[in-house]
Amino acid sequence: MSIVVTMKEDALVQFKLMLPASLKRALEERAHTNRRALSQEMVAILEQSLPAARDRLRKTHALADLAALAEEFEGEEGDLVRRLVLRKMDQEISEIEKLRSTLETLQLEALRGEKSKDS
Repeated sequence: MSIVVTMKEDALVQFKLMLPASLKRALEERAHTNRRALSQEMVAILEQSLPAARDRLRKTHALADLAALAEEFEGEEGDLVRRLVLRKMDQEISEIEKLRSTLETLQLEALRGEKSKDS
């Protein structure tokens, strides 16, 4: 017999988290700047990034499915559908590149913070 425990979506859950010291310092600085507790800052960052990433992934998969479907259209209608799908895919790729750039910037800031504290 197994017991399954389900939590409410908004229930607070405490757990142990291990992360690089430099990242913790960067998060602490950001929390201080935003006048929040460290855990509140981490929750805010995760809430901002996770739904967006999940939604973007779903949209990207849907566009890929639509592109495959567009191949079945012929003539001018097919060309129009393919152009629209390609334009939307280009927009999505641009958004993904922006997200990647933001992530790289945050990683560099964390590394710089680590180096400046070591000096």
